[in-house]
Parts: sequence; structure tokens; C-alpha cells
Amino acid sequence: RGRPWGAGKGPLTALSEHLPRVSELVAPDGTDGDAGLAAWLCVERAELLERHLDQIDAAREALQRGVTLLPGPGPVRAALVRHLYKHDRDAGLAEALSVESEREPDADRAARLSYASARIALDRIGSRADGIASLARADQKAVSGTPVQERIISELINQLEIDGDHARLVEVRIKRLGLLRSPGPVTYEYLRLADAYSRIGRADLAVDAATRALSQSPSNPAARDAVDHALQRLGRHDERTTIWLREANSEAPPLVRLRAYLRAAEIFHRNLNRKEQAVDSLRAAWLLAPGHGETCDLPAALPLYKRLLFAGELALDGRLRP
Repeated sequence: RGRPWGAGKGPLTALSEHLPRVSELVAPDGTDGDAGLAAWLCVERAELLERHLDQIDAAREALQRGVTLLPGPGPVRAALVRHLYKHDRDAGLAEALSVESEREPDADRAARLSYASARIALDRIGSRADGIASLARADQKAVSGTPVQERIISELINQLEIDGDHARLVEVRIKRLGLLRSPGPVTYEYLRLADAYSRIGRADLAVDAATRALSQSPSNPAARDAVDHALQRLGRHDERTTIWLREANSEAPPLVRLRAYLRAAEIFHRNLNRKEQAVDSLRAAWLLAPGHGETCDLPAALPLYKRLLFAGELALDGRLRP
């Protein structure tokens, strides 16, 4: 009796050589054929080559032939992805996921495939250009407002910040702003947008972004400082004093008001050369200083207060004394 089929490598090798011939016979030729069957025969051949004949490269070639015959999402492409993942073919896996994402009709899954391709490129291959490009494609595919889109945008922003690509950061942050609703996150995003505008030389747009942040959180000191710095770059010092005097005359805690008066005095003195108005702001600050206000117990404010009050030429003006 002859040996049963499959015993030893001789018959298996013969089968591995026979399957591609059958696959080509049933493959579409323009008038007839079955692409699904032809592609699945490639998958069967790859399984045989990988598991029984230890021919990993040949198995991968068989699977690549299979996805050429049947390129859309499905079990044939899934078999290729599994093979590449199992055998640590990072570059091939990233490419396979990227190609599959382009053919995937479901937008959410397509975005996740592109995101997975990006993570492999960034974390395992070390190709920042390919990784960021895949993230950008994932962002374009993602369904608006989904957790997938939020994760993709967050990672894209992180990578662009690492590269210092502030022009693209502006675009992505504007897109993220459209997804946010709570004042806290909106304020933070406007502040980061203002910083990006400043870094590309658009101080005018930085003022607008910082002002929007301040309107979301009127008591946020970082937002107020951002507006002040942006206006300073444009030389719009009158507007700066308006901001600080408004804060100084608000219902904010005394320490906050004191610092606002001192900031206004500094701008009047150094940038506008308006000594009378600087004196008025310093006098108001004096009244809020420790020992001069009924509600003030602010030892932390004293060093800042003294630095402005006694170190500059305005401190010599006797009119500061109550």
C-alpha cells in the first residue's frame, strides 16, 4: 500500500506547487473565472507553506497574491495581516493595514485601520513621516464626534508638537475645537491655538484665539496672560491696560487685583510713558497692599509690590503715599 497523502514533506511540497496552478486556472481572465476561489486557494497554499513546510517567505508571497486577486476587506486580507503580525513584518503589516483602510467601506473601521498602521510606523518602525501621514488619513476617514476621532486627533497633535509643525497644528486644533463643548477644554484648546499662531508669526490671530479663551473662562490667569502677550507683540498696549484694569476692578480676590494694578502700572510706565496713569494704578495697588486694606492679609504679594513700588522712578513720587 502507498503512503497516505500528507505523510512526509514530499506530497505536501507537491501540493504546495499544485495549488497555485489551480488558482491560476480558476482566476478571472477577463471573460470567466472565480476571484474568490482563486484567492482562497492562495490562502490554503500559504497555510501549507507556513505550518508544514516552514517556508515563511513563500507563504507571504502566496497571501500577497491572494489579496491581489481579492483586494477588498475580508478573510483573504485578514489572513495576510495575521501572517505579517505573527512574523513581525512591521513594514509589511503597516502597509497592509493602510491598503485595507483605503478599501474599507465602513468609515469607522477604515479610520481604526489607518490609526493602527500609524502606530506601527511610529512605535515599531520609527518612521515618523509615514506615521503622521497615516494619522492624517485616519483623521480624514474618522466619523465626526466618535471616540476614534478623538483618539486620532489627540495623537496627531502630539506628533505634530514633537515635530514643531505649528502650521499644521493650527489646522488640527481648529478641528478639535469643533468637537469640544465644556468651557475648560475649550479654553485650553484656544490657548494652545494662540500659542501655535504666535509661533507662525500670526500675532493677530493669536490675540483672537486668546481672547476667545478668556471669554470662555474670564477668571483664567493663563488666558489673560496669553491675551496680554499677544497684544504686546502687536504693540497694542492701550488694550493691555484695559484688560488689567478691568481685572483690577473686578470681584477677584485681593491678591489677583493687586497684581493686575501693578501690571497696568508697569505698562503705563514702560510702554506708554504715561506716568500719571501709572501713579494712579500704583496708588490703587497701595491701598490693597498688606496693612492698607481691611480684607487684605497678603504677605505673598509684598515682594512683587515692593519691587515695583520702591525700585523704579515712580516710587520716588510722594503722591503715591496716601
